[in-house]
Amino acid sequence: MESDSEASDVIPINKWSRQDNVESDSDLEEIVFPLRNRRRIISDDEEEVQNENRERNVSSQEWIWKDTENITQVWEYSGISRIHILVGQNVTALQMTSGVLAEDFWKIIVTETNRHASPTLQSENRKLRKFEDIWWDTNIDEVHAYFVPCILMSQVKKPTVQSYWSKRSVIETPIFRKTMPYWRFAQISRFLHFTDNEVANDNDDRLCKLRSVIDYFNEKFQNIYTPAEYISLDESLMKYTGRISYKQYNPSKRARFGVKFYKLCESKSGYCIKFKIYTGQDLDRNANVSVSENVTMLMSTVLAGYGHTLFLDNWYSSPSLFQKLQSRKINAIGTVRCNRKNMPKELEAAKLKRSDVISRSCNGILVAK
Repeated sequence: MESDSEASDVIPINKWSRQDNVESDSDLEEIVFPLRNRRRIISDDEEEVQNENRERNVSSQEWIWKDTENITQVWEYSGISRIHILVGQNVTALQMTSGVLAEDFWKIIVTETNRHASPTLQSENRKLRKFEDIWWDTNIDEVHAYFVPCILMSQVKKPTVQSYWSKRSVIETPIFRKTMPYWRFAQISRFLHFTDNEVANDNDDRLCKLRSVIDYFNEKFQNIYTPAEYISLDESLMKYTGRISYKQYNPSKRARFGVKFYKLCESKSGYCIKFKIYTGQDLDRNANVSVSENVTMLMSTVLAGYGHTLFLDNWYSSPSLFQKLQSRKINAIGTVRCNRKNMPKELEAAKLKRSDVISRSCNGILVAK
């Protein structure tokens, strides 16, 4: 999104007023300078601006900001960060992969691929391609072998898929032919499915064909690891140059073109706890709040009740959002745009010199500039 306004830090007053585990005054002070304007291009920009303009027209008497200390509840982190997969001391990458991609995941692919292939090949109205003349049902071992060339293709770059199976000595890569014949690879690629077409017939969900896999990974990521206290929520752009209706363009990202993800990650390790793919629509959206607040509340459901500290940038942050997170036993810290709803107006107009800081507090929230 684009914004010409300055951004300032929103820091819960509890981080300043808390007396335990603080050794010196330096732990209590944070000087925040206005952030440099950044250009962020996302497709829901116009919708977000319209929502904010609508919200600013609604008067609110609940937010009366004062230049006084405001004491609030500090939630202590009650979880224990650890891995829930039973592995030995000398664990290998294959063992860890098997712990994440368990047998039930591969059964989904095998079942739905075979289910999709049968009626397609039996259809009288469809002319079979040459590599489809001979087909037999696939199995878990063969699906394992199928994904080996898929992974290797990301490491070995060649102009066409057929060239990976070439016998020309100049470009030959024998591992592909030894793993699986090209015609069988093309067969499985043609019929590869993750969801039953009769069930996944939701026109409102653009990811209905992948919904079972997305839900599987989100559930798995949360079950195999308990994250530490500090969590971050931000966007990520996965490079994609094909044709797709929800492809994004963002010149500030390295990929520039791709599919946008909202990712909830552990700050220390970068481990992804939960992700959401942006498709230009939000079926779970509450029309009474902004897009950014909807995303944050949806993604933070897995953190509720454990006393995590969530870090946000200025696209997500707002006083009302921080108050809602506080009610879920989630501490929140982040930068915020001065023109957001319920923000103190004097902060936006204030002209500060270097090292000057002003702050306002209300409803257990501290805003500092």
